Amino acid sequence: MNTGSQTKWIKELDGLRAVAVLLVLLFHAQIEAFSGGGIGVDIFFVISGFIITLKLAEDHEGGGVHLISFWQNRFARLVPAMLVVAVFVLLASPFFFSSGDLERIFLATTASLIYASNFFFFAEAGYFDAGSLAKPMLHTWSLAVEEQFYLFWPLFIIALFRAPRRVWPFGFAVLGAASLIFAFWADSSNPSLAFYMMPARIYQFCAGGLIAITLVNIRGLAGTGLFLTAMAGLIAVAVLIEPEFDGLLLSHVLPTVLTAAVIASIRSSAATRLLATAPTVFVGKISYSVYLAHWPLMVFYFNQNKLDLGMFAPFALVLASIAAGYGVHALVETRLRFTSKTSEPRRRTVLWTVATSTALVVGAAALVTPSLRPQIVASPVPVEQTDTESRLQNAALSF
Repeated sequence: MNTGSQTKWIKELDGLRAVAVLLVLLFHAQIEAFSGGGIGVDIFFVISGFIITLKLAEDHEGGGVHLISFWQNRFARLVPAMLVVAVFVLLASPFFFSSGDLERIFLATTASLIYASNFFFFAEAGYFDAGSLAKPMLHTWSLAVEEQFYLFWPLFIIALFRAPRRVWPFGFAVLGAASLIFAFWADSSNPSLAFYMMPARIYQFCAGGLIAITLVNIRGLAGTGLFLTAMAGLIAVAVLIEPEFDGLLLSHVLPTVLTAAVIASIRSSAATRLLATAPTVFVGKISYSVYLAHWPLMVFYFNQNKLDLGMFAPFALVLASIAAGYGVHALVETRLRFTSKTSEPRRRTVLWTVATSTALVVGAAALVTPSLRPQIVASPVPVEQTDTESRLQNAALSF
């Protein structure tokens, strides 16, 4: 991460990313001690709010926010790795799933490539039903929320920064409060709405943004105390909370507050000692690719019966996810990422190549998905629903 003078590479933030992705891996590898490990996604949202707000604030002070450049950088940073994982899922899924499951997987992959998978999965059950293991792209709902945030946030920042600086924190607070109210309402009426939809997650980005805009930086003894307390709180939530039972306040709002506290004290000596170590920084740097790769690998493992790793399976899956993520990071993510030194011709080449490749993959997925093909027969012949389809439909209707 290198976004300017104030957002010089903060090793401790990479360490916090490592904590987030490892919690998700331990949770998805079905290690019971980390039943609340899904809070890693909440941690990622707060980190994104902090970093992107700080970057946009610097751009504003340096002459203005350049929307097209910002969106191009996000596109080049995120889409190539997503494309590689999507192609892997499309090619590997036929070896693990029936034709009935494949149609849903191809639809989900198409939705993921256009960053609309949170809408797709909104109509279905979440991670907590049996059908989740038939969805190798389920984890991309959070990446869709992030991408939608990247589209919305610069517009909000540009509008807010027209006001005097003293008004900025109130703007974040008002938007965050509105989002939180909506999230509580949605959680009480339709939990999947609160889980998957970007408006119900904005308060988490606002929490990070508020820390960035107020430049809160707690050091010394107070910083150490705050950091250690907040980190201990995050680990306790990851171990003790069961999201499907404990509700929005404990499962999402509390981790958001604790993560904001960690970021506010990220420059403390305790944060440096715990988060700026070589292993945590390494995992943090590749965390996006690790997150992308981990769930398809786990889904494919749990849907085969030829390889049984027994009690070692969860840890093998975690290590395999990190290895696969490193491969995607080294071979794809870093090679196509834009920097301040990237020439304009190279930018255009990368953007057109990635956009064209994405369109081709989306088109190919559509061609092999019966429900997306042009309907030639007026009266389709009814087919018997598979067991997995029945489970998914019943789960979706239960919300």
